[in-house]
Amino acid sequence: MIVSMFLNALHKDVVNRGKAPMFDAPVLKQTLKNCRNMKIMLLVPLTAFNGVERAFVIGIFTKAFVGCGIGVPQIGFVCTAFGISDAICSLVFGPLIKLFGRMPLFVFGAVNNMLMIVTLMIWPLNPADKAVLYVAATVWGMADGVWNTQINGFWVALVGRQSLELAFSTYRFWESIGLAAGFVMARLMPVELVLLVSFCLLLLGMIGYCAIELYDEISVRSFSLEFLSMKKKEESNNIRRHFSLFGKEIISFSFGVCLTNYAKDTTFSTLVR
Repeated sequence: MIVSMFLNALHKDVVNRGKAPMFDAPVLKQTLKNCRNMKIMLLVPLTAFNGVERAFVIGIFTKAFVGCGIGVPQIGFVCTAFGISDAICSLVFGPLIKLFGRMPLFVFGAVNNMLMIVTLMIWPLNPADKAVLYVAATVWGMADGVWNTQINGFWVALVGRQSLELAFSTYRFWESIGLAAGFVMARLMPVELVLLVSFCLLLLGMIGYCAIELYDEISVRSFSLEFLSMKKKEESNNIRRHFSLFGKEIISFSFGVCLTNYAKDTTFSTLVR
């Protein structure tokens, strides 16, 4: 009730409710067409991992670790720790990208997730170690805050030149595939195997992300070198042009001096005669 007092009325949304939802075929067509783009496909594993890790927290972590370890009544408190950490980090990491750039935040999120995956794989579940589950949920929430704020922004940087709608639809498409795959794995696979698949998918996703960053850096450097070489060629051509013009001016000046001297000599000889 208090929140509704401060909400603005969405008149456009009210008007659109009267219209039947339409299937946007061009967006789907362009989304599938972008699968031929190597840079986009390199980002797919990390985006799919975002869905897989979310399915793991919802479907496995709360059941196999929190519920079996410290009891079902503690699930809400552990999820609260996860949600608070996720919310705070989502707010903080947005401005931090302007200070440190994308790469440190992605590495931070990947390291946190890898550490928690390894911890859950090797840690023997013990009800006395209640703090471990709260720490794992908090650290996992920090990593999820990185993925929630940075992956979609990276998709906008890659695909946003075509359309923001296309960028977000592509991001949600691959994230939803990862989310569905995560719930399927939670149903059919043991917990250790799900953690191992998540670790490998995260590692593959970070390799793809680093390849994109390296590709952009190489392309920028090659463009800079090409620009410098073109600039040097242009400067050398300008120098040659100036020298040629200067030479022509010297030749024309010398020719003019010769003509003047010849005219003077001719006039002088005529006067003498």
